[in-house]
Amino acid sequence: MSDTCLPVQVSHVDDVGNTLKWLRDLRTREADLEQQISPIEGMYYVMRHYDVRLPKEETDMLFRLRLMWKELLALGQERSSKLSHLQAGFRREVVRAVKSFSLEVMQFCNDFDMNGPMVAGLAPMEAKDRLNKYLALFGTKRETMKALQERELLFGLVVTEYEDLSRVQSELGLLTLLYNLHSRVESSVSSFSERLWTMIPPSVHMMSKTFTDLQADLHALPRVLREWPAYDDLAHIITDFISVLPVVSNLCHPGIRRRHWMQVVSAAGQQTATFNIDPDTFKLKHLLALKPVNIRVEIDEICRTAKKELEIEAKVQGLGEQWTDRQFQFVDYKNRPGAILDPTSIYEIIKSLDESITDLTAISSTTIAEALSEEVDSWMAKLSAVSEVIESWSVVQTKWTFMETIFSDPNLSEQMPQDAKRFSKVDTNYMKLISRASHNRHVINCCNSDHQLKSLLPHLMEQLEQCERSLASYLQGKRASFPRFYFVSDHVLLDFLTRTTNAAATELQGHLSAIFSGIAGLRIKHHEESELGEDEQEFPLVSKPIMIIMPAQ
Repeated sequence: MSDTCLPVQVSHVDDVGNTLKWLRDLRTREADLEQQISPIEGMYYVMRHYDVRLPKEETDMLFRLRLMWKELLALGQERSSKLSHLQAGFRREVVRAVKSFSLEVMQFCNDFDMNGPMVAGLAPMEAKDRLNKYLALFGTKRETMKALQERELLFGLVVTEYEDLSRVQSELGLLTLLYNLHSRVESSVSSFSERLWTMIPPSVHMMSKTFTDLQADLHALPRVLREWPAYDDLAHIITDFISVLPVVSNLCHPGIRRRHWMQVVSAAGQQTATFNIDPDTFKLKHLLALKPVNIRVEIDEICRTAKKELEIEAKVQGLGEQWTDRQFQFVDYKNRPGAILDPTSIYEIIKSLDESITDLTAISSTTIAEALSEEVDSWMAKLSAVSEVIESWSVVQTKWTFMETIFSDPNLSEQMPQDAKRFSKVDTNYMKLISRASHNRHVINCCNSDHQLKSLLPHLMEQLEQCERSLASYLQGKRASFPRFYFVSDHVLLDFLTRTTNAAATELQGHLSAIFSGIAGLRIKHHEESELGEDEQEFPLVSKPIMIIMPAQ
């Protein structure tokens, strides 16, 4: 300690305070210093006793140590004596300073009440600016208050308490808590509002948790704050954002399309033509500007419809996937490779076709499917075309296989030369049709894009029906020549007409009972044949053999 710590002149109350502090510190150190100097002197005494060589500077400092301490004590006594003469004047100065400061505090508190951040109707930003301003002013007042209270203690005066300043301090502390939370809320609202809508679906949970935590922090503030309008304003901001989150979550459904957004905009009373939902620019703040909570019922209905439309869209998409790989399968007919449609695969196609058309009919009958009507109608047209083609193709194939069996017999071809030529052309065109279909086996493409196939089927149908009519006329002539043929079907009659004489005797025995009553069988004997065998003698023969002089029919 040295006298440089003391003011050179005591001319101000601050000099008095510093001097008193120095004197108080001197008295505190007096007893401790004696305990510190004595061990040092003893140590140096021992070293001199044993002739330890010491630097002269150290020994001189040791000898001067007590002298210097005595000089400090004398200086302290001198300054204490001077202060006793000046103390009365400085005490009066302190009292005047306290009165002046009390007036400043009253003016400051009145100004805080009239123009501070708690004035009703202030915008949050203005309130925070005023809060920062009065925090700075209060910091200055608090430092002055502490200095005056220390001077009052120095001069033994009663320490003045500033209750209004303490009240302002308490209110500033509470306002700081409130507006710090307000800044966090404002920052969160701004951060989420500026996000692109494409980033909102994965952020909904985080937004909900963030504002739930902010609401919990708001409720954790001192209860006295709940009476302040600023608290209510902040509570409304948090509650409003939390209330809009369910609406936001609904609109994040993957089934929401542009048309649904336009419905939302229209429900909010805005112009759809000027509303931009470009994914590169559309943000959450644009939705919040529509005040979606006010049209929550309408939005819920729009989202419900969108979800059902998505289900229908998935069904239509699944139907498309079902028919993407569906192909015609062909099998051999007699000695012709891949000449007819595989009956098993056609059965499966027709079954799936009926199910798909039934589903599309059910979908198109609902009002929700209006938005997908174009796609539904497109698939309905495609599948209807497939159904029509397959139905015609199946009939043509059935008639062709029947006629092919008939006109492959030379005898019938000779008796029906014009129809044989007609069928020959039909056969050629039919095989061309099969060839075209085998190169385009995809069911949807084949039945919708191959216009030649679609136009060829009616022509084949017409020609085959003409062949059928000619065949029916031919068979009618045979029945007119031999009326007993009326007792058998066309197929049986054709069997009779297309079999050889020997084959007819053995293969057509079962049909004779339908033509002749009381006949068990028929045996045709050539002139050169011998007598009947033992296995044939058990059947009674007609008494008069019939001479055949023409073919069997």
